[in-house]
Amino acid sequence: MIESDKIFCAECGVEKTSKFCDRCKKETPNLFKKNFEVKIQPKPSLEKQIKRGETSWNWFWFIFVSLISIFSFIIDILPILWSWKIFIFVIITAFLFWLCILNTKFQNKLAGFKMKLEETWRKI
Repeated sequence: MIESDKIFCAECGVEKTSKFCDRCKKETPNLFKKNFEVKIQPKPSLEKQIKRGETSWNWFWFIFVSLISIFSFIIDILPILWSWKIFIFVIITAFLFWLCILNTKFQNKLAGFKMKLEETWRKI
C-alpha cells in the first residue's frame, strides 16, 4: 500500500493544493487526511478447461439424438397443424443442441450420470 497525505479544506472538505480554497474563495485552515491507495496487482489466473474425450462426446451426441427422437415422436402425436409441428421441432432441436452440446454445466451432469451408470453396470 502506498500512503499519501492530501490537504483538504476544513470548511467544505474539498481537496486543495494551497492555503486558498477554490470552492470557498478564501484562505481556509487545512485539514490533513491520509489517503491509502491500494494497488492491486493481478494474480496469475487459473482457467478451468476441460478437454473432453471421444467417449464423452459420443455420449453427449447419443443423449442429444435420443432426446430428439423422443420429442419428435411426441410432436408427431400432437393434434396440431404440420407447420406448427415443424416450428416446435426446430425450437426443441435448437434448445436440445444448446443444452447437450454447448452447455458445459449440463455436460458435467451428463458425464456424472454416465459414470454412475457405468459403476452400477460393473456391480451387476
